[in-house]
Amino acid sequence: LAELFIRHLNQNSDTTFCMVRFGNVLGSACSLIPIWTDQLSRGGPITVTHREMTRYFMTIPEAAGLVLQAGAYAEGGEVFLLDMGQPIRILDMADRFLRLQGFAPDVDVQIEVTGPRPGEKLFEELAYTGEDMLPTPHESIRIWQAAQPEPAQIQQIVSTFDRLRDKSADGSRRWRDTSSEAVVTALRSLLPEMVTPASAAG
Repeated sequence: LAELFIRHLNQNSDTTFCMVRFGNVLGSACSLIPIWTDQLSRGGPITVTHREMTRYFMTIPEAAGLVLQAGAYAEGGEVFLLDMGQPIRILDMADRFLRLQGFAPDVDVQIEVTGPRPGEKLFEELAYTGEDMLPTPHESIRIWQAAQPEPAQIQQIVSTFDRLRDKSADGSRRWRDTSSEAVVTALRSLLPEMVTPASAAG
């Protein structure tokens, strides 16, 4: 939804807007390494949600470079993506993390599998059906090209969420007065590709 709205802004503004899609940025707030470091400082275990879960990873310098290059290449409305190679299994990263800290996995410190959270995917998708990858002057940066949104589609998105905010009892239009269930229902109505997670579909 955010990308659709930014494309809409680009079509209706003198400002040039572009976007970047990130994988997971190693060392950033709430990323794996700080979480595992905190868990290790408390004696473990360190946690992984699923034995087969994989993710794409990039470093902080790579993420910053992508933002700067995107700004340099942007003509308006593009989504830029860094080539991050092959996805990495989280369990393998946990094993490597403990060994780098001098611990034997599942001997000195346990790796605990907690199970995926509702809606969490085992395999990360950085591009979706209907999107084409285009080159840029930088060999490691690509553009995901998607169709421009129709004005009526954007108006429907804005109206849907405006109606949710208008339900505030005191007229303040605060999001905290909107239930999470109402937001999820709105998202499903606006994004047909949004599916119910298997754990909830039961």
